[in-house]
Amino acid sequence: PLGQSVLNGQCTSCGSTCGTCSFNISLTSNVTTCTSCMGNTYLFAGSCVSSCPSGTTVNNGVCETCSSGCTSCAYSSALGRVTCLNCDINQGVILVDGVCVTGCPIWTYYD
Repeated sequence: PLGQSVLNGQCTSCGSTCGTCSFNISLTSNVTTCTSCMGNTYLFAGSCVSSCPSGTTVNNGVCETCSSGCTSCAYSSALGRVTCLNCDINQGVILVDGVCVTGCPIWTYYD
């Protein structure tokens, strides 16, 4: 059932927000890793979070990391990919068509 996974041959609860999960059992600890989330939560680093952290954006229920040099991004359904909204000027990159680049494309200049 949703919210449960098999552990030692029995259905075991994944936790309050996991839709599906996996278990990593060792002699010293039992770790539950979410593989999907329920409700208004998003998958980030094996846990379900209420909002994606800075430097990530939601894509199909998963917090996806922005590209290098990008300080904020968003998923574009029209383009079918994550696009950058702002670049880190301290890294010497500028925003061109949703991507942070180190220089202007040919026949263009920085304004």
